[in-house]
Amino acid sequence: QKSDDLTIEDLASYSYDSLRNKIMPLSDDIIVYPAHGAGSACGKNMMKETIDTLGNQKKVNYALRVDMTKEEFITEITDGLLPPPDYFPQNVKLNKEGYGSIDKVIESGLKELSPFDFEKIANQDGALMLDVRKPHEYAESHIPNSIFIGLDGSFAPWAGELIVDLDQPIVLICPDDREEEAITRLSRLGFDNTKGFLKGGLNAWINYGNEIDSVFSISPDDFKDIYIKKENKIFGLLGKNIEYSFSRGYFSKKFEKLNLQQYKYVNFDLQKIADFSSIIKKDSESIAGINVTIPYKQEVLQYLDLLDETAQEIGAVNTIKFQKNGQLKGYNSDVVGFEKSLLPLLEKHHNNALILGTGGASKAVAFALKKNNIKFKFVSRNSQGLDLLSYQDITKEIIEKYSIIINSTPVGTTPNVDKSPNIPYQFITEKHLLYDLIYNPEVTQFLSKGRANGAIIKNGYEMLQLQAEESWRIWNEE
Repeated sequence: QKSDDLTIEDLASYSYDSLRNKIMPLSDDIIVYPAHGAGSACGKNMMKETIDTLGNQKKVNYALRVDMTKEEFITEITDGLLPPPDYFPQNVKLNKEGYGSIDKVIESGLKELSPFDFEKIANQDGALMLDVRKPHEYAESHIPNSIFIGLDGSFAPWAGELIVDLDQPIVLICPDDREEEAITRLSRLGFDNTKGFLKGGLNAWINYGNEIDSVFSISPDDFKDIYIKKENKIFGLLGKNIEYSFSRGYFSKKFEKLNLQQYKYVNFDLQKIADFSSIIKKDSESIAGINVTIPYKQEVLQYLDLLDETAQEIGAVNTIKFQKNGQLKGYNSDVVGFEKSLLPLLEKHHNNALILGTGGASKAVAFALKKNNIKFKFVSRNSQGLDLLSYQDITKEIIEKYSIIINSTPVGTTPNVDKSPNIPYQFITEKHLLYDLIYNPEVTQFLSKGRANGAIIKNGYEMLQLQAEESWRIWNEE
């Protein structure tokens, strides 16, 4: 940090004298604990080690060469040295004038905020929404207009560079149990105005019904095709009676936000799967990807050239990629969406699950449950086999044993909102988790009856968002 009457060269000269006259004459076995580390803006080419001996530093540290002249030292230290971050002068002022109690800063920052209060503070107080999770988590889904500075990266330099005002109100989106770490590390830079953190993290935000954004990466070739050549591409949804569909609105909005004016998302609303072959023949050159919904997640397999490993094991697809070589490859992104939306809700006693329905979506649910060591049984109108129960088989004892109940059938979806799967809801308790893959209506009769008995409930909206983003990733990867 340069003072008003001293140049960078003056300060480097003083450092040379201090090192030569004060430090280097000391014994080689002196233990050195550096005040700064690799990536710090407080110096140049700092080492990552957190402890060393002075003797070893004399051997390996470029600034401690015995034969180095003062002029060489000054050149070596100052050449390519970046200017100090904007917050450095403000920190100097704080160090001179004093600052508030760290205990009070942490106490204020550890305030738990509901999604409503979080958004209210961001809007009314102009609070910066700071997401400090991992990079891939932010890329997959984040709150619109939030900024990312990961705790596990170069947190201090980036926070100091991107947050200009030390008095800036801040609200946090944190990994579990790292809220105090984020508040403390911000405070070390002089940012003492953390107003709280989003309780329940991004899942709470999504469950509240708020929108999310995502970031996707593409190859240079795809960038050229999309933004320079501006090739027309068609994406779509394959299903039956799907005018209500979530996907078309979701992706159309996404294309608009990304300024992909040459991209279009359409519904392939087919009364029979045999008509899919005519779509392939007619539009194969312009179609880049298709989502698949009820009732064709299994029937469409006969038209595909390849399946990825997960889709192969499940025996159902909900994502098709039209590859550059003309082949159609099937994937199952339902697994990703279901698993990521389910896991935050699980408690220790959630070890057994009932899957209502045996269609294509149920196969993805079963795959995710098996992956997470949750035992399950399918429930069908016609029970055949060891892993199948009929609805008539579901007794009080069955309900008590299976504390997770997942509806993968279309029963209860719009417009038939008064319908629900035929299970004995009177035996549902607060220990149960009821998950409905349906998202329209927001609370189905299945979920409503579970909630009335104290159960945790979850609809399929977040799963849809997550699987849609996974489809987008698949379509854009090499």
